[in-house]
Amino acid sequence: MDLVEKLDAIEDIKNLKARYFRFMDLKMWDEWAMVFAENCTLSYFDKTHHSRAEIVETVSNNMRQGVTVHHGHTPEITVTSPDEASGVWAMADYNEFQAGPMGAGASRGYGHYYETYVRHPRDGWQIASVRLDYIRVDHAER
Repeated sequence: MDLVEKLDAIEDIKNLKARYFRFMDLKMWDEWAMVFAENCTLSYFDKTHHSRAEIVETVSNNMRQGVTVHHGHTPEITVTSPDEASGVWAMADYNEFQAGPMGAGASRGYGHYYETYVRHPRDGWQIASVRLDYIRVDHAER
């Protein structure tokens, strides 16, 4: 890959992650599903989910009753081949739930997303794996 192709891939991955945050916070679950590769893994809080379908089902059920705001910052993206890349994103989130699987309450979290990406021939760049490591979680007053 030449430099322009690498930079183009990095911009595509940044846009992919922007859609990840927007679709999740707006609860656009069908669209959110398409940011993931079919066999994606998602790990957070000592839990791991092992497919696009499982990820979307679990997260949508957990967040159905809540208001969430997720931000990703300062991406460090490394393109390792024309169809693979990895990245680290600093993150901050706010989650507020009235009831449901996550319980009632609010929190602010800070940490990093560690991700790998693959380029699908039809769907473009997708997330192949996500590991969310929180550095700090504050339980907020509402």
